[in-house]
Amino acid sequence: MLMVRVNIGKDKAGKMQEPIVGLLIDTHLMPMQAPPKAAINLEGALVQTPGATGFQALGVVAAGKGFIVGPLASMTPIMQPDEEGDADESPPDPERPPKPDVD
Repeated sequence: MLMVRVNIGKDKAGKMQEPIVGLLIDTHLMPMQAPPKAAINLEGALVQTPGATGFQALGVVAAGKGFIVGPLASMTPIMQPDEEGDADESPPDPERPPKPDVD
């Protein structure tokens, strides 16, 4: 299991909401199909072609008193929790010097 920060998007007013921190407990690959498209075949007739198929990675996160199911792309792992139960998005690399602050 992995602690993650889930970006839940914007509210009705368009303001970005605070991410929710929870425990990633399961993942799934769901087959997805895009909507059909229109094309012209070799005879010049308009035909409907099937949409592209692919997979969407989803995660199940236990957060508070419920669960969140969403795309894994909206989840950021928390590698080093601090005192407040949150963390930086990635641990510092000991071989790479820190970036200088630019004012």
